[in-house]
Amino acid sequence: MWVIPGQNQTRVSEFILLGFSSDPTTNSTLFIMFLLIYLSSVMGNGLIILLICLDTHLHTPMYFFLCILAMLDMGYVTTTMPQMLVHLLVHSKTISFAGCWMQMYVFSALAATECTLFVVMAYDRYVAICHPLRYTVILNWGLCLWLAAVS
Repeated sequence: MWVIPGQNQTRVSEFILLGFSSDPTTNSTLFIMFLLIYLSSVMGNGLIILLICLDTHLHTPMYFFLCILAMLDMGYVTTTMPQMLVHLLVHSKTISFAGCWMQMYVFSALAATECTLFVVMAYDRYVAICHPLRYTVILNWGLCLWLAAVS
């Protein structure tokens, strides 16, 4: 990189997040609302995972992939919501460049994983509908684990 004399050489080290409002009452209300949404999402997906693990009738490839999808959804909300909740309460509304980059990277990686998992789930349903008698032979647990790991 060539440095031209007299040019501004400042670098961005953090971002200022403006948020929803500067009113503390509004921020408190939004904090409670988003906290309830976050907790219901995490607990709902946790309940889905728990029920699939506990009920032996749900130990099929479709519910295995649904369990992974619930874990991905928990990752989505845990990537973004805690940071937003913190910024609704504190006066410092900044995020470091590295923190912002990491949050965007994790969110994008989860999005790519979810898209791949949707393709895997579509293949599962295709096999179940078009080849119902050979479903358990084609989609055995080894293949399900491999498809989940690849996604």
